[in-house]
Amino acid sequence: MTDPVSILFSFSIIYYKKMLISLVVLCATASLLTSLVVIKLSHSWFSWMLDHDTQGIQKFHHEPVPRLGGIAILVGLLCSLPIIPLDTQKILILLVLASVPVLAGGIVEDLTKKVSPMIRLLLAFASAIIGFYLLDDARAVHLGIPFVDNHLLIMAPVSLVITVLMIGGVSHAVNIIDGYNGLMPGFMLMLFAAMAYVSYQSGDLLMLQINLALCAVIIGFIGLNFPYGKMFSGDGGAYFLGYTAATLSLILVNRNDALSPWFALLLMIFPVWETLFSIGRRKFIHGTDITQPDDQHLHTLIFKHITQHRYRDPRLKNGMVSPIIWLFCCLTSLIPAIIFPGRTGILIFFIMVFIVAYYAFYRFLTKQNKQHD
Repeated sequence: MTDPVSILFSFSIIYYKKMLISLVVLCATASLLTSLVVIKLSHSWFSWMLDHDTQGIQKFHHEPVPRLGGIAILVGLLCSLPIIPLDTQKILILLVLASVPVLAGGIVEDLTKKVSPMIRLLLAFASAIIGFYLLDDARAVHLGIPFVDNHLLIMAPVSLVITVLMIGGVSHAVNIIDGYNGLMPGFMLMLFAAMAYVSYQSGDLLMLQINLALCAVIIGFIGLNFPYGKMFSGDGGAYFLGYTAATLSLILVNRNDALSPWFALLLMIFPVWETLFSIGRRKFIHGTDITQPDDQHLHTLIFKHITQHRYRDPRLKNGMVSPIIWLFCCLTSLIPAIIFPGRTGILIFFIMVFIVAYYAFYRFLTKQNKQHD
C-alpha cells in the first residue's frame, strides 16, 4: 500500500511546479502586453511618451521610441502577487514599496529629461534606506572581512551607510550599462536567473519565486527591446532592476549562511566595475566631469570597432553589441559565481580575473580606436 505521506509529498511537488510555471507565464505575458500597450499609445495619441532625442552622445536609435519599460516591468511583477504564497507576497510588496523613490525618479526622467544624475543617485540612496528598515535582511551584516564584520557592521549606523552605498551604487551602475538594445535587460535576466538557480540550490524557495518572477518580466519585455529597440527600459526600468538586484542579493546572502557576500559582488561586477573604471578614466585620464556622459564605455567601443562594421542594418549594429557583453560576463563572472557561491577565495580570484579581462579587452579596443584616428 502506498504511503499517504509520500502521496501528499508528490502532490505538493506537482502543485509547486505548476505554480512556478504559472508564475513565469503570467508575469511574462503581463509585461509583454503592457509593453505593447505603451508602444501603441505612445505612437498613436501620447507622443510625449516618446524619446525624440536621437542626437545625444549616448543616443543610438534613429526614430522616436518610448522609454517606459520600467512600467511594463513593474506591472508584470505585481501580477505575480495572486499566485505566490503569503510570505513571498510580503517580501515582494515591501520591496516594491521601498523602490518607489528610485523608480519614480527614473520614470520622471524618462518623460521630462529634467532629473539630474545626482538627484537619481540620491533617490536610489533613499530607496536603500527605506529597504533597510522595511526588509529585515536587506542590509550589509557581513562582508567576509573579520575586522569589519566583528567590529563595524555590528553597529547599525555603519551597516546603514554601507548598505546605502552598496544598493544605491549598484542601482546607478546598472543604469550606466543601459546603452544598447537588450544590453542591460539581457544582463539582468542572466543575473536574476543565476540568483534563482543559487536560491534553488540553497533550498530558498521564497527567493526562487521572486527571482523567477523578475526573470519572467524581463523575458516579456526584452523581445521588444532586443535587437530592434521598439521600446527602451528607460531610467525607470534600469534603476528599478538595479535596486531590486542589489537588495535581493543582500537578502539571499543573509538568508543563507553557506553563501559568501562576495558572490553578490561577482554577480554584479560588470556594472560596478564599468562605473568605477569610467569615473577613474574621466577624472584622472581625460580630466572631464565624472557625471557627464561620453562615448568611451566598453559597450560603445564594441559598437565602434566591431558591430558597426559587420552589419548593414543600423538597428543590428546597435543590438548585436549586447550578445558580446553577455558572453563576456557569462564566462568571467556569472558562471563562476553560480559554481562557487560560497567559496570566498575563489570568488575574489574571479573578480580579479574579470577586472584583468575587462582591461585587456578595453585596451584592445582603444588601440583599434587609435589606429582608426
